[in-house]
Amino acid sequence: MKNETVKTSQTNEDGTGLTQLEELLSDHQPFHSNFQIDHFIIRKSAPTAFGQYVQVLRELDARVEELKSAYVRIEKQKIECSSLESAIPRSKSREIHALDILEANRKLDHEETMQTDRFREFARLYSIAVQLKEEVGELTQERRDKLDAENWETVLAERFVFQIQNNARDFDLSETVISLPDAMAKRIIAAAKSGDVHERFSLPEVRPAVTEEQVKGFICR
Repeated sequence: MKNETVKTSQTNEDGTGLTQLEELLSDHQPFHSNFQIDHFIIRKSAPTAFGQYVQVLRELDARVEELKSAYVRIEKQKIECSSLESAIPRSKSREIHALDILEANRKLDHEETMQTDRFREFARLYSIAVQLKEEVGELTQERRDKLDAENWETVLAERFVFQIQNNARDFDLSETVISLPDAMAKRIIAAAKSGDVHERFSLPEVRPAVTEEQVKGFICR
């Protein structure tokens, strides 16, 4: 029976074999999954809570601009759709005018679908940022400098461990470590030789701090 269904979807030229397309595409998530955000965008970026906090702030900043730009595009597209639907075609045929309306609405639907998933991404990143802020605490310039140095010390120790374990030679890495304060460089080399490197910080779970509707309200205000 399944084979007959597949054959129908392949041979019908009037589109009747694609009855599930809308349902299938409703499962499509255009942007990063929660797993990708948590591990490949945030945790991969740095070994310490502070380093990850810096990264998530970069992500939020970039996405605010992206969301606001997309909001403007969507509102302009709504105006375009409304104008076309209310216009009386004069210099073009009614068939072409109908196609213009169809195309304008298709673009609007696509933009709105993309924006909905951007709201989801942003809500996830914002929730992570809130929890990382709890770990990092208040930031004076002195504390920021201290946490930044600790993060880079751990980053370089991780890289040195990888280099030693794989019998690799990375002269750029060696030069980077040599350029550090002597005490820090010695700690990195000692940690790399012993393999005693701090485990990467990881949030036990992400607690939702904002809804997608709240993100939408913030962007559209």
